[in-house]
Formats: sequence, structure tokens, C-alpha cells
Amino acid sequence: MKNKIKVSNILFLGLFIIIIFSCKKNEGSIEGSIPQINQGYDVDEAGVIMTLAAISYIAEGQHPAIIKDSIMKLLKNTSLATGGVWKLAWGPGVSGIMDNLVYIAVDSTSSPISYAIVIRGTNINSIDDIIQDLQAFTLVPFKYGLMGDSVAHGSMRGLDSLLNTHDSVTGKTIEGFLSSLPADGNKKIFITGHSQGGALAPLMTYWFIKSSGLINRFVVETYVFAGPSVSNETFKENFFNAIPVTGSFHMVSNSLDIVPYFWARSDSLAIHNIPTHVPLLYKDLIKAANIYLQSHHIKYSQLADQISIGNFPPKDTIGTIHPSDSIQWYDYWAMAEHRHNNYLRLLNVNPVN
Repeated sequence: MKNKIKVSNILFLGLFIIIIFSCKKNEGSIEGSIPQINQGYDVDEAGVIMTLAAISYIAEGQHPAIIKDSIMKLLKNTSLATGGVWKLAWGPGVSGIMDNLVYIAVDSTSSPISYAIVIRGTNINSIDDIIQDLQAFTLVPFKYGLMGDSVAHGSMRGLDSLLNTHDSVTGKTIEGFLSSLPADGNKKIFITGHSQGGALAPLMTYWFIKSSGLINRFVVETYVFAGPSVSNETFKENFFNAIPVTGSFHMVSNSLDIVPYFWARSDSLAIHNIPTHVPLLYKDLIKAANIYLQSHHIKYSQLADQISIGNFPPKDTIGTIHPSDSIQWYDYWAMAEHRHNNYLRLLNVNPVN
């Protein structure tokens, strides 16, 4: 284990591991003044980009070569929203022992040509990747932004690991690959991810705009799916001031998915019973986590309005699980609302299998 888990992190370890493992085993309004940045949102486009995000989970825990072959195979699948027109252009870049993963795809049939930086969510086979999700109890400076920009410690580590990954054939980093493309300034680039990938996508976008030296070569559009909030208010203000007038940013969520409520709105989970009645144990864990954050003056800010794509209303019973078993019932619905294939279904496109 690369990092020791602090006592404060253990408070939420149980809930996060339950949700993360459940998602992989099985296939609202926001208070406050939040920038309106969803101009240009297109539900069909969202289905395509979410499909790219879902593809990033394929062959999780396998050798990078197997992951690469699996991504290429899925990109060729014409039954998916990606239509077989997207190709693997770079990567996948894999950090550590498969801790973080990112790949770049290209659609050469679009006009202009479109690229997509796609960031995978949590790898349940990596202890360090799970720890990244839990390292929200410490804010650190965002090194690629401006003074006062802060993000969760784990998210900063995650972005650094992604930027340091290399394509196994060319040896190029993300920056090296994108810099090698013709500088015509007309290309479009999507930046996206689901869950942990959704937390890292805005950080990758901010790096791309402020530090990569590439922003004049691309029109950037970010799609965040099911991502938690991992940055402070100053980051939000500077981030949106940095987005070019040609750029756009969209945060997309299932309205009953618990993950987008972390960490800026985690107190709302118990208040509004998201996604269903919150068991007493989880209420206590959420309360303890919020008390810790408040006592250490750690305040996260929701980056933008969530675009709701609906939800799967909890039923009266699921198989042998009955609502009277509150822990198992809650775990089931937390999983059902969050998993990436259900996001695809809510967007009315085919799941990735």
C-alpha cells in the first residue's frame, strides 16, 4: 500500500468500498450561485461521450495490452452510440499497478475532426486508486492553475499520474501526442470521465487550458458524468474564467446517484434520502465526515448545475432483498443509480458489455 489511510479517511472507507464494489460486481436542484455553462449541451452527443467513458472500464485489472485490444474492439462496435467511427489514437496510458487509466480516441469522420481524452473511473483492483477517492479530507494547491486554487489530495495525485502516463508504442505523453498533431486550431477535443474519471475531467480540462499550451489548437468541451466535487470555490471561479468563449462544460448526473453529491452536497444525502432511505449507520458516517471537513475548514464547491438525465425509481422489492434490510437495500440502489451502463440506459443508448 503506497499511502497510509488516516483515521479520518476510515470514517468513509466502508461506504465508499461498498458502493464502488457494488457498481463493478453488477453490471435535484443545487443551492447557491452556480455558473450557467451548459449552452451547447446535446443529449445525443452526451450518449456518444458517455459511451467512450464506459468503454474505459473494459478488461479492468487485466494487462494493459489486453485493455488496449478490448478498447479497440469496442470502438469498432457499430451497435454502440460511438457507431464504430471512433478509433484509438493514443494509449491507453496506465499508471502504477493499473491505478489510473486514460486513453485518447479520434473521430476522423466528423467535421472538424474530433478527439476525446477519456479518463476511467475507480479501478477496484487497485488499493491506491480507491485511496485516491478517499483522500478528500485534505485540500492541496492545484499546481496547474492560479493562486488559491485547491483540490482534494487524491484528485491531484490522480491527475499527475495521468499526465505522466505514456503510450506503449510511441512513448509519448498526452501532451506530447496532442502537441504532435497539426496546429490548425479547428479540431475539437472532448474531455470526459465517469465517477472518479468525472472528478478528474475538470482538472484535466483546467490543465489543458492553462498549462498545456494547446488551447489555441482545439475547441474544448468537457462532459462530467457522475463526478464528485473535489475543488474549492476559488478553483471554480478561476476555472470558469479560463474557459474560452468557444468552450463548454457539462455536468451530467442521475438525480438519485449519490456520488455527484460528494463532497459539496454530501449533507443532502440523508436529508433527501438519496437514492432511498439512508440507514442509520450511513447517516452517522456521513455526519462524521461532514463534521471532520467543517472542523478542518475544508469546503468543496459544486462546479456547475447538474444536468439531470432522470433515475431508476426504487421499487418495493428486488428479488430476495426487502426494504426492511436497510443496508442491503441501500447498497443495491446506490449501485443501480451509479453504474456506468445505467447512465447509458438513461441516455437511451446501448450499454457496453
